[in-house]
Amino acid sequence: MLYGLKIALRYLTASKAQTSLLIAGVAVGVFVFIFMSALIGGLAVFLVQRTVGDIAHVSIEAPDRDPVLLVAESEGPLVVEQRATSQRSQLRTADAFLPTIETMPGVTATSQQIVGNGFLVRGLVTAPVSVIGVEANKVSAIADIGGALVEGTTELTNTAIIIGRMLADDLGIGVGQVVRLESERGVERPLVVSGVFELGVESLDRRSALVGLSTARTLFDLPQGISRIEIKLEDLNQANRRNRAQGDTLDRGQRPVARRPARASELGQSHQGFRPHHHRHWRRQRPAALDLSPPARDRHHARHRRSS
Repeated sequence: MLYGLKIALRYLTASKAQTSLLIAGVAVGVFVFIFMSALIGGLAVFLVQRTVGDIAHVSIEAPDRDPVLLVAESEGPLVVEQRATSQRSQLRTADAFLPTIETMPGVTATSQQIVGNGFLVRGLVTAPVSVIGVEANKVSAIADIGGALVEGTTELTNTAIIIGRMLADDLGIGVGQVVRLESERGVERPLVVSGVFELGVESLDRRSALVGLSTARTLFDLPQGISRIEIKLEDLNQANRRNRAQGDTLDRGQRPVARRPARASELGQSHQGFRPHHHRHWRRQRPAALDLSPPARDRHHARHRRSS
């Protein structure tokens, strides 16, 4: 060991220029490796934050009220189902389980929302919008609306509305001006623009409008309940595990189960995930399928004749 070290030192000191070049080459190689690692890591964090930083990591919604089939599927297409469009899915008892969600580890923010569609009218100009009713103190709980404000404030009163920059340009309005909002339920209200934001996402900047929760109840004729609960997590990579934990916790009581939003590669116009069961009685087992085959029907008639 000592002999090998002696030879190495003699080799390094024999030619100082060669030794300097070797040290410089190793230093440059290490520097480039560290620089590229930091660049790739920072770019990945930036892309994730840019893509999913302004959406909910977990959404809780009411399940679809699908009818239960009493006929075995093996019997063939005997039933035609037409979904009802008049009933709206809503969480009627959100206040009961919301404290449980807020105290779960890893949850940084929650937001109760009432969502729907409508039209913003300014003079002869009409623009379709996605209306989101949020709590006044949680405007920036999910998306950083406060940090993305171009003008105005995030204060939401019963007569205030916050819109995107592109939508404001399309309507030709600004902060302090009055615009008329007509909901999908046919309810109209004049509202004052209190803020204009620019998140850098066209679908949000051109088609989103934020109003207060009480204003949304009036617009969409929803005196009780909410449309969904959006949750933001401390670590996005733990979304699937947190979903399962929240589902198990909420499913033990009379509460809905959370569902997961889409990953960054699946993102579209909406937040996807797995749906909850809203109440315990929705978790009862479905009735057994009726056996309507001819042999079963003959056996049933034979038993009936013997008993009579």
